[in-house]
Amino acid sequence: MAQSAKEYMFETLRELGSWIRGKKTIQERDFNAVVARIQETLLAADVPYTLVDTLITQVKTQGEGKQLLKGTRPAEEIMRILMQELSKLLGPSAQSFDIPMPGTCIMVGLQGSGKTTTLAKLARWIVHHDKKQGKKPRRILCTSLDFQRPAAIDQLEVLAQRIGCDMYRTVAQTPQKAAEEIRSYAHQHQYDLIFCDTAGRLHTDAGLLEELRIVTKILQPQQSLLVLDGMIGQSSLAVAQQFSETLPITGGIITKVDSEAPAGATLAFRSVTQKPLLFLGTGEGLDDLEFCHADRLVRRILGEGDLIGLAERAQERLGTFNQEQAEQKLKRGTFTLEDFAQNIGMLERIGSLGNLIQYLPGMGKLSFSQEHIAQGERDLLIFRSLLNSMTRKERLCPTILTPSRKQRIARGAGRKVEDLNRLLRGFEQMVQYAKLFTMRRLPR
Repeated sequence: MAQSAKEYMFETLRELGSWIRGKKTIQERDFNAVVARIQETLLAADVPYTLVDTLITQVKTQGEGKQLLKGTRPAEEIMRILMQELSKLLGPSAQSFDIPMPGTCIMVGLQGSGKTTTLAKLARWIVHHDKKQGKKPRRILCTSLDFQRPAAIDQLEVLAQRIGCDMYRTVAQTPQKAAEEIRSYAHQHQYDLIFCDTAGRLHTDAGLLEELRIVTKILQPQQSLLVLDGMIGQSSLAVAQQFSETLPITGGIITKVDSEAPAGATLAFRSVTQKPLLFLGTGEGLDDLEFCHADRLVRRILGEGDLIGLAERAQERLGTFNQEQAEQKLKRGTFTLEDFAQNIGMLERIGSLGNLIQYLPGMGKLSFSQEHIAQGERDLLIFRSLLNSMTRKERLCPTILTPSRKQRIARGAGRKVEDLNRLLRGFEQMVQYAKLFTMRRLPR
């Protein structure tokens, strides 16, 4: 399988770090080779050439012909310079996101960029943010002006129901009349916020932009967010430029920011639009939307991890899950398959393996192919089905698993007995490693 641009970016930087690691000084010929590799990597990641040229000039200015910081390994210093310059490219992060009440937020972008789903994700994010701040969640009205694709309105209605927000279908079928109807309805029913989807096209054209100008003038949104598909890379930047030149865009959201998406559009958004990149769509779930912190994003793009982001993600999604209790059970040797099932559920709630790896420091330096990640996710699915096929007594005391019980469990899960044996072996190894680790840490 061919590597994606983003994967290639990680792999090249891993090789780069390995190549120069351990050197106390960097000779001019070495530094020029490093710079050339950085340039090649960024271009492969679909970062526009003009931006790469500017960034490389800054890296050379900071690193060429000077002694690296004392006590700092060259690889770490070069990575520090690169992260600093990429963070500048992204621009200063917005400190927060909010919409004054009563207010309106509209989503604009091309067809297929993910506007409808992103609208629901952002509405959900607002509700959760209000709760975290100890505030009463604001009343949000979801609605759509996308008459080009009627299925989008049906989709939004389903999503609004899932996130607990109201949905309004307009009687009018033209964007201008519908926008006026939405404004009147929201005022009449005293909604705090309007979240409005808009029509898209497969490409930008005068008709689309004129339509958006009209509805923007009527709705007077406090937030006009441009949604871009991260999968199409640098070509989305031309779209961003056209939208931002003709509409009062306040910020951007890039969707499908996962291991398959090139980094070019993400890194170059601000330089093209002069607007902040506010959110990243990191998956298909309604929780898979995160506020963009430039420094954290750069660390993840370069494989340096983001433990703060991972902690926030876990805290938000796990609620009262007691991880410390699970760790104590492992140390005491009382960890059961019942606990293991809960931990698998915890992992699935935080996100997919492919999505989580980018948050972990050092993981970017390891080789995780898409096949490895996909196999790990398949194994979790198999293990969960097997655990669900067991009785609680069997999960608490797996020593009672006779051949006939194993046959019944495997048959109930639609799996093979070999899969169950693999689960049990892995579980036993995990428990033994935990015991060994605990013994080694005991005071003599």
